[in-house]
Amino acid sequence: MGRFLLAIGAPPDRASDMWKRFEESGAMRLAVELEGVQLWSSVDLPLSIEPGGSRMILGQVRSRSLGDDDHPSGILPQHEQWPSWPKLIEAFWGPWLGIEYKHRSLRLELVRSADIEMPCYYALAAGGIYAASDADLLVAAGACTGEIDRAALASALVYPAHRPSSTVLAGITELEPGRRLEWTPGRLRGHALWNPWDFALPPAQIHDLQIAAETVRDAVLIAVRGCSAGQRVILGMSGGLDSSIVAAALRATGAQWSGVTTVSAEPAGDERYYARCVAEHLQVQLAEVPDNIERIDLRQCHAAHLPRPNSRSFSQSADKSMLEIAAASGAKAYLHGGGGDNVFAMLDSVRPVLDRALDTSGWAASQTVCDIARMTGRSVVDVALRAGRLALRHGRDAPRIGNSAFLSQSVLETAEFPHHPWLDTPPGARPGKVLHVNWLIGIQNFLEGHAGQGDLPYRAPLMAQPVIEACLRVPTWMWCTGGRNRAVARLAFEAMLPAQIMTRSAKGTPTSFLYDILEAKRDEAREMLLEGNLASLGCLDRDKVEAALGAVQRLMSGDVLALMRLIDTESWIRARIARQRD
Repeated sequence: MGRFLLAIGAPPDRASDMWKRFEESGAMRLAVELEGVQLWSSVDLPLSIEPGGSRMILGQVRSRSLGDDDHPSGILPQHEQWPSWPKLIEAFWGPWLGIEYKHRSLRLELVRSADIEMPCYYALAAGGIYAASDADLLVAAGACTGEIDRAALASALVYPAHRPSSTVLAGITELEPGRRLEWTPGRLRGHALWNPWDFALPPAQIHDLQIAAETVRDAVLIAVRGCSAGQRVILGMSGGLDSSIVAAALRATGAQWSGVTTVSAEPAGDERYYARCVAEHLQVQLAEVPDNIERIDLRQCHAAHLPRPNSRSFSQSADKSMLEIAAASGAKAYLHGGGGDNVFAMLDSVRPVLDRALDTSGWAASQTVCDIARMTGRSVVDVALRAGRLALRHGRDAPRIGNSAFLSQSVLETAEFPHHPWLDTPPGARPGKVLHVNWLIGIQNFLEGHAGQGDLPYRAPLMAQPVIEACLRVPTWMWCTGGRNRAVARLAFEAMLPAQIMTRSAKGTPTSFLYDILEAKRDEAREMLLEGNLASLGCLDRDKVEAALGAVQRLMSGDVLALMRLIDTESWIRARIARQRD
């Protein structure tokens, strides 16, 4: 999506300064100017204004229909009165931000859709409020300094798969998906208009396997159609189930598209066989590009404009290739299967056994024990004992999974667990669904910070609102039916994809490429970690870092991932410091 900055109650001198800065850059337009209100946006970001009303929408409002009479372009008809914000979220979907400002009462409402593609951050300053698509714009507007919050940084290091509304930059807060923010001078409050638990609690669950598969399939088709309508797109095809499902949906909805797969030197990262199977089956062009270490710059951060260190240096090679292929083919967006494991409940847990016992009976739960044993390779006795121990502990809350690798003891002791409103478990919630909802939080950090996102929209249709809602309505035990992970998604698309994909249970991994990066750029990594900001702040266990960098090939894959994450965090910190100087 494009960029935007909303300023309410900005002092005249600051408003004038913003005007000059954005006008000179040519990157932003003054879309709306009222007394005390300025809305700047990039030209590629649609703006709709309610006829005769005080509401505006930035972004795309997409239809939930698969019929030919909907509006895939995503812009609301200008002659119709809009529904209320809750009804808009319920009846439509898409990446949009609702804005309503009532001048007489000095009251602002910001409503973020339930779609993760439309970011919104806000800051309070000088008696006013500022909202923007990224941290850079809030800092440029003078709403905050962009200084790093050390306590929040410690939390992000220990809990990288969590995403609280507070960010790692002081004074910047995220408006989370599906929430409304109400502001008047001196008062700020927010509440949810959309909650995943509305679809994850027992009354909303679908207990018929065929109906569940049809529901998931329709939701994926709607999401993929909305993400690709009216434009040519490219799809990252890993050869795995998730991206293959997106490919099948693109073909089924008549999209203009082509595929691309990246190839690493090791067999674990070479998915060409499976990607080719899908491409041949769907009769679509497939580009194959090798991972190239020379295209990796550990010091370059593509998440510097974000208020969290969610950079992905190891994906720079693939991201740059995507941009080149998109430019050559005329593609206007890049789609991928990110988030599929999360929405399709690939939980690697015995919690579905407890869910089925609560949903049906203990006898039926024994079938889920067998399914999980077959799916994971564990014995039936082991799975049953694990489920029994969890039941005795009344294990319902999501586990607080943290990362301790290479971090100092002081960081581990001071890092606070980041709260998220989706973790507020309502009565009646099933243990497996708690984990399912928790998985939808963590993946959001891994879907941003890519090299090409400033020039080419990166879209994860499997994380779109209709897909999330449909998948949450499927009980966790149904997802492992027959001992197959993501079983409902497999059933939903088995008629559209080749057997090689439907029967595949293993997953490819880019981990071998990460080993190669660390080996080739060992000196650079050592300088960044042992002489950088994380070290000077006392965040790292220097001895462990130095020992690991001296024996990269002997490291476990989790340690390699942890080192790369620390390097990316150091790169982000350096980029933020450089921006403050500028």
